[in-house]
Amino acid sequence: MISGYVLNGMNPNALEMFRWLIDHKMKPNPVTLSSTLPACAGLAALKSGKELHCQIVKNGIERCHVGTAVVDMYAKCGRIDLAHEVFVRMSEKDPVCWNSMITSFCQNGEPEKAIDLFREMGSKYDSVTISAVLSACANIPLLSYGKAVHGFMTRGVLKTDLYAESALIDMYAKCGNLETARTVFDIMEKKSEVSWNSIISAYGNHGRLQECVSLFRRMEESGFLPDHVTFLAVISACDHSGLVDEGFRYFKSMTEDYGITPGKEHYACIIDMYGRAGRLSEAFEAIKGMPFDPDAGVWGSLLGACRVHGDVELAEMASRHLFEMDPGNSGYYVLLANVQADAGKWEVGSR
Repeated sequence: MISGYVLNGMNPNALEMFRWLIDHKMKPNPVTLSSTLPACAGLAALKSGKELHCQIVKNGIERCHVGTAVVDMYAKCGRIDLAHEVFVRMSEKDPVCWNSMITSFCQNGEPEKAIDLFREMGSKYDSVTISAVLSACANIPLLSYGKAVHGFMTRGVLKTDLYAESALIDMYAKCGNLETARTVFDIMEKKSEVSWNSIISAYGNHGRLQECVSLFRRMEESGFLPDHVTFLAVISACDHSGLVDEGFRYFKSMTEDYGITPGKEHYACIIDMYGRAGRLSEAFEAIKGMPFDPDAGVWGSLLGACRVHGDVELAEMASRHLFEMDPGNSGYYVLLANVQADAGKWEVGSR
């Protein structure tokens, strides 16, 4: 029952069910505990997660899969230090456990530690490990070690693994080696939506719109349908190239031609694109048309564009939203003051 709740995203219900078991003096077994820990991770409920960890220690449960669930829980609750502490103390570690810790380091902004752990891991790695380590290399960026990981792949069974190869494309692109990323893509024996999205995103992030659009068409010709990731890459390329109308055409095409509902990241890209081009009223209209509440990133993007293009009225409106969302962020106050000062509103800007 607990697993069913977690699988359906009903994490509060899963925790409630676990507490019911404890209240009724039922002793949780390893399966119960490892099933409940993901609910704590999903809710970032550190206190509940610690309580479960205490139950595990109290009952002397040292199963590998339970330890892995504890590591994952602490990492997703933002306590990577506790996750690593649990990992180090585990007497047995399988590849899933190693992968969990390596991925946790990557996701918590510690790619160097992820790479160090990979070195320590030895020969137990699989495609998940390789993908996580390549992501770490991309985030530093560390091309030399990324190339070394590529060497591991070509000498082993992972040289034709779709996910590992897609991560390799992403690593080379983020390390600035777009030509090698393209070579990896071109020589792949098989391709998937993930690999197509990886190379299209690579060109999109470098503002190479022509190649991006060409690959978009080739993807469809090869029998693969573009998804929300594909469109984000193409719209991003339009953004970096300053081709606003082209970007908006792709944005509309998502829904009208492909039935894909734009997410927050697509709206953020469109708003940034309008803002860079100085089309601030259209950026504001895009914000008003969002089917969900805009976050601080969206309003911050608009405020930054107002600074560049000198729109005081819109800057003040965007700032009001930002002050409500994050009143302790002094950067927003400074940015607004600069907009006002640039426009000659010295008295207002100096308050």
